[in-house]
Formats: sequence, structure tokens, C-alpha cells
Amino acid sequence: MELTVSTFVKAPVEIVFEVLRDVESYPKIFAYVKELHVLWSSEDGNELIVDILEDMFGFLKWVRSKFIFKPPSWIEIRQLSGPFRRAVGWFEIKREGDGTLLKHGAIIEARGLVKAFGMLMLESGEAEARMRKEVAAIKKHAEMLAKTYKGESKRCVSKRGR
Repeated sequence: MELTVSTFVKAPVEIVFEVLRDVESYPKIFAYVKELHVLWSSEDGNELIVDILEDMFGFLKWVRSKFIFKPPSWIEIRQLSGPFRRAVGWFEIKREGDGTLLKHGAIIEARGLVKAFGMLMLESGEAEARMRKEVAAIKKHAEMLAKTYKGESKRCVSKRGR
């Protein structure tokens, strides 16, 4: 099962990347993330191992994932343990005009009952709807941060001009 969605974000690439890199804020950004614990971080912070309690279409499941950050344009999330045989998600961030094109994709392999349920979610459009909600939440948060930063830089310029 493979899905990809995208959206345009009125914020610089660096801010969109910052939103995705701040995994500890995921429970505030994504409704399906109920708890998140960073278990390990590389020295540069570009790799993390994280336990996430997710609401998977009404079922609460713990998932252990490895996050790989390649600033400022790529984030990969690999399931290390959880309900799927294999799950890899990614975010690709590209500068486009005065904003950012955010692409989000996922490849999921499952077996048995989980596979049957996953196919049902795919066919019903629920899986795509969840991914669209994810990119919408990132867009909202990044655009809010961009407005905040823009306001702060205007205040700094006006103070210097006095």
C-alpha cells in the first residue's frame, strides 16, 4: 500500500522543516499522536528513536520508529516495531516561489487481519484523509510560525530605525 499527498505552505522551507523536526510537539500538532517519548538521539539530532502511542483508526497502538532528518529537505520515518510488517513514511520539502511544496508519502506492508483492515482504510479513503490531515496540520503550524517570525523581524527593524 502506497500513498502520497502534497500541499503548498506559505512559509519558508526552514520553518516547515523545523515543525517536522520538533517531534516532541507532535502530540499538540497531530490529533492521532497521544503520547511520544524520545528514547535516543544522535549527537547532531538528525536521527531519533521514538516511541509513539497512536490512535490508528480507533485502536491505540504503540509504535517504535526511527526518524532520519536530512536538513532542510527530507524526513524519513521507519517503523522499527509496531502493527505493520514494514512501514516507511517520508516528507519532502521543496522551495517553491515564496513558499514551500510539502510532499508526504508512506509505504506500508502488512499481513493477515492488519492487511485486510489497511486495505479497507485505503479503499474507503480514510488512510488518504489521515495523511491530508497531517499535511494540513503541518501547514497550519508552519504558516502560524512564519507570521510570528515575520512580525518579530518587523519589530526589530522598526526598533533599529528609531
